[in-house]
Amino acid sequence: MDAGEIGLSGRTYRRISLSSPFGNTLVMVTDGHLPYPFGREVTGYRVTRLTDTLAKAKSAGATVLWGPHRAAGRNSALVRFPGGYVAEIHDGAETPTV
Repeated sequence: MDAGEIGLSGRTYRRISLSSPFGNTLVMVTDGHLPYPFGREVTGYRVTRLTDTLAKAKSAGATVLWGPHRAAGRNSALVRFPGGYVAEIHDGAETPTV
């Protein structure tokens, strides 16, 4: 995958999607050397419209740390919420990668 979506333009990384009756998981495999703010988030959320969600988050006091960035058929952003919680938020279809 294009590592530009995790702050490493011009590089690649491996992304694996797993789906089961218990839920969906996305595993991102890197060498562990990620620029700030990447690697601070441990949770990602899929939303219907990223732009609407970011507007609501900003009005509630959240700060967009990075993005939105378009890659692999989805738009994503990293957001820091009041209290310091950092999460990745994205929209678009998730395509399994093996």
